[in-house]
Amino acid sequence: MFALRIEYLTGRSAATSYNDRNTAEWPPHPARVVSALVATWAEEDPPSEAERAALDWLAQQPPPALAASPASHRAVVPHFVPVNDVSVLRGFESQMEKLANTTAALADAEASMQRAEASEGTKRYAAAKRDTDKLRKAIAKQSAALTDIRAHDLAPETSPSKASLVQATRMLPEHRTKQARTFPSVTPYEPIVHLVWPVSPTAELRSSLDAVAGRLVRIGHSSSLVACRFIDDAPQPSLVPRDDAATVLRVAGPGQIQRLIDAHARHREVDPRVLPCRFQRYGPPARSSDLSPLCSLFSDEWIVMRQIAGPRLSMTLAAEVTQAFRAALMSYAEAPPPEVLTGHQVNGDPSETPHMAAVALPFVGNRHATGAILGVAVVPPRSISEGDRLAILRALGTWEEAARDRLDDEELEAPPLELRLGARGVIELERVVWSAPPLTNLRVSTWCRPSRLWLSATPVALDRNPGNLYSADPGAARAAYESAGEIIATSCEHIGLPKPDRVEVLPSVTMPGVAKARAFPPFPADARKPRRVKVHAVLEFAQPVAGPVLIGAGRYYGLGLFRPEGGDSEGRS
Repeated sequence: MFALRIEYLTGRSAATSYNDRNTAEWPPHPARVVSALVATWAEEDPPSEAERAALDWLAQQPPPALAASPASHRAVVPHFVPVNDVSVLRGFESQMEKLANTTAALADAEASMQRAEASEGTKRYAAAKRDTDKLRKAIAKQSAALTDIRAHDLAPETSPSKASLVQATRMLPEHRTKQARTFPSVTPYEPIVHLVWPVSPTAELRSSLDAVAGRLVRIGHSSSLVACRFIDDAPQPSLVPRDDAATVLRVAGPGQIQRLIDAHARHREVDPRVLPCRFQRYGPPARSSDLSPLCSLFSDEWIVMRQIAGPRLSMTLAAEVTQAFRAALMSYAEAPPPEVLTGHQVNGDPSETPHMAAVALPFVGNRHATGAILGVAVVPPRSISEGDRLAILRALGTWEEAARDRLDDEELEAPPLELRLGARGVIELERVVWSAPPLTNLRVSTWCRPSRLWLSATPVALDRNPGNLYSADPGAARAAYESAGEIIATSCEHIGLPKPDRVEVLPSVTMPGVAKARAFPPFPADARKPRRVKVHAVLEFAQPVAGPVLIGAGRYYGLGLFRPEGGDSEGRS
């Protein structure tokens, strides 16, 4: 085992998330760290071949574990900064790009010539040599043109025109146009991160890696200063590669160094670029007690939709929002809508097998929590067939395709979807793609990680009437609470979980942001159906169980949604 120790010298990390320019990345993704090491290596003139070999070896290793503390996110506000002037050397930059392309073509031609010579292909060798000679002449001409352009562009004007003077004044920062930029950052509780690999390099590789790490000064933004060194031991990791986990980080892989070199040749630090990488799921290290946690019949492979526009709605409208969402999804499904979406058989009877649940995800569990709905999640059953999974994806895909047509933008990966809520207006939802979204309550892990203690975020709609919970007779009220606890325990068995060791039915709420059960409208809304009693509860199991925990008569509409105890009460929503 060996590890890279990264110390953030300013106490904060400024690195923009790859999929959201307004959020900061934390912890640093292993691919970003490898990229920073490669950039440090390439700054040497000439770059060391021994260091290149060491970085190639590092990129080929299994994804590292990470030891990183939680971090607080700084509020992101736009800053208006002068735009760099690109007009003065515009011809020079264009000629530089042309020369770089010709140089790359020459390298390919020389490689073809060498291959032809090795295979004794006379005709192919002659053709490749002609191409090589032409490209060398072109490079000589382009280099001379580059020198002339530079001399012309940088030469002072002895008698500048009025237009030239106006253009010159525009180069001053106070006269440049300004562009809104954001600088998201985080402040980790402990400004030291370790990347831990399960292997050890040879002495020669280690020496080269030490040399590169010693020169590395930043990871992410230029203000994100670091001091790095490789060490032989490290703290226990907080995140390890786990295919069953929810957090997705970017990692390096074989060929990473060459891909970075090729990408740099294309963008020349000017054009937009995307860091080449692979994606790897990460989660907390498994303990002996949670290697195989008990699971409910609902899956943790959610499709999460975050609200991006429209009125912010209270969590008390969870069932109304999820019913509208399910209806919209069914309207885009193949006719007739499949049972996994409708929850009913062809003859109209209730489905006898688990089907899809729609869950409104509220802002709860934080001291600043408002209880507002942040988004909606599609929660499939754990035993879903491939056909049913495709039916859900096709319905969502058709909905998204209609949104692209409405916006006349075929390039949008996750277009905004309009969800109409009658008199409450229209909200827009957007599918969360890759990685963990910035809001805690939109992360699947927030609702599904194994725990022994679970707290209701939305009240449980009881399967039967427990009696009068608000009776003036203390004995009758106590009996009703005991009956409600028994009903909830049985509801846990209905979704494949064991009966809890303890069920505490509460007259109030379980955590910040949660609305009282009596604040929720009647469920179901159809007055012709029996109304369910709703209560909040705390569940304690004998051993950890994995979520989602969705119980009660309203479980397919987001009622009876529980959150594992011990979430980040100070983190983002």
